[in-house]
Amino acid sequence: MIYKKIIFSFLTILMCFMAPKQVFSDETEEEMMGLTYHPRPIDVPGFIFYNGNGQPLTLESLKGKVVVVNLWATWCAPCIVEMPDLDRLQRSYKNSGLEVVPISMDDQGSPAMIQRFMREHNLRHLPVYLDPSKRTKAAFRARTLPSTYVFNKDGKLIASMEGVANWFSKEARHLIERELKKETSSVAIQEVYFK
Repeated sequence: MIYKKIIFSFLTILMCFMAPKQVFSDETEEEMMGLTYHPRPIDVPGFIFYNGNGQPLTLESLKGKVVVVNLWATWCAPCIVEMPDLDRLQRSYKNSGLEVVPISMDDQGSPAMIQRFMREHNLRHLPVYLDPSKRTKAAFRARTLPSTYVFNKDGKLIASMEGVANWFSKEARHLIERELKKETSSVAIQEVYFK
């Protein structure tokens, strides 16, 4: 089991360095190059994750907000690289209706461990969420960490990205601002995300 974790960690880090332009570029257009837009918002199967108090939550409970779900882990170097941008995004847009939901995938993750990690990395605006069972990762069929999913106010998936990104780039902020200006729709386009 320990070997699987080591190999997974090594492969995750290796994948980040295989595409340095996409991961570490200073060019705004390239910072979000791996972002997949879904022009027709997509329904995503329900999933449960837990807040810092151990209470179960669902994406449904956040309807009415633009939600950025980020799957990450404390041992994931690329995840740590993008966390400050997610923290800035939360700080800048929380009062406008954005909720950044960083869900830790740590096997032995506890709220205290995640809170300590947040303090050590000066991440003051991100709430603590976790899913040590990794059911959230399975629901999204995420192949790597970090993986990030953007939902509109109706709770429909509008964009997704596997790998590290600058979530405070001009392109990312434009996507968030555009969605924040939209009203929720009573008629949602039905499309199945996972077939």
